[in-house]
Amino acid sequence: MKLHDVRQSLAQAMPAREDQLAWKLAGVAAARAPTAKDAASLIVGQLLANAAAALAALNSAPAVSARGAALAHAKKAGGAQLFGVPSRIGVSAGWAAWANGTAVRALAGAAAPSLADLLPPLLAVAQAREKSGRDLIRAVVAAAEIHAALREGLDLPARPRSPMAHLAPAQAAGLGALLGLKQETIHQALQQAVHVSCVPALGGAGLVSSWPVFAPAHAGKLAIEAVDHAMRGAGAPNPADESEIFMLMASPAQCQIRLPEAGETRTAILAAAPPGRTAQIANFLALTEGLITTRERNRFLESVQNLHRLTAGELSSLNVAVPAGALDESKPGIF
Repeated sequence: MKLHDVRQSLAQAMPAREDQLAWKLAGVAAARAPTAKDAASLIVGQLLANAAAALAALNSAPAVSARGAALAHAKKAGGAQLFGVPSRIGVSAGWAAWANGTAVRALAGAAAPSLADLLPPLLAVAQAREKSGRDLIRAVVAAAEIHAALREGLDLPARPRSPMAHLAPAQAAGLGALLGLKQETIHQALQQAVHVSCVPALGGAGLVSSWPVFAPAHAGKLAIEAVDHAMRGAGAPNPADESEIFMLMASPAQCQIRLPEAGETRTAILAAAPPGRTAQIANFLALTEGLITTRERNRFLESVQNLHRLTAGELSSLNVAVPAGALDESKPGIF
């Protein structure tokens, strides 16, 4: 690991691109580096945990609302899947991230962002773009590495800022790794994700409402849009971290970020993931008892445990449908 200095710079003395934090983060995401030995197993455990949490919350008010909006963006063919909804129904990736991310978070409330929140946009885009299980593993490992680096090294301002400003760029970095994008494209996407997700933290006086349940999913949707923006050739305001606006850092106006060097094994996933696969299987079985059929439960368990063997186009199997009539309908909205 190597420490990188990050400090605020005046407009007339901006650091060169290669010295900017976003460029270095993009390099970590774009690199083909070895992953920790247990990474795949830990990601399987998190997929199980997410599915169990989402299924248990499918008829909670936030999940119903987000799913209703997502279903209004159904695609005629392809797309990403929604928890609880038959896999033949696909929606645009951004809206799948919104609905699934909200369902995963619905019962957890305003807990700090974690690997559970990193996954929904990565899985949604992987399904929509027909990526493989190994592609998804690489993406999750990259996102976890960037999220850990930002969370541990880059303080959010004392104003304060929402932790979504760490989550969205990490999700964007993972998407860059998933899609095999060039460092320059990921660099622009990261900065765009920072600018659109750097908002005030909730708290203090006033009614917070249910927004903390939606916020991580919103970050994921913004990350997908930021990557799409960059892939289409559009740039982002930069530099996101060293400018006088100082989007993420608090006083003093400098900090250090620890990043893996080229060729170094990516290990942040080891600290980010939940307990092992066996514990998560037991949790999944307990939380989904009576919610899904035995056949559907066994199919999903077999598919998710073979994540590293799933080929391009097979990630749609990482979805769980509930029996017809089991899902509540949302109130009508604009869409």
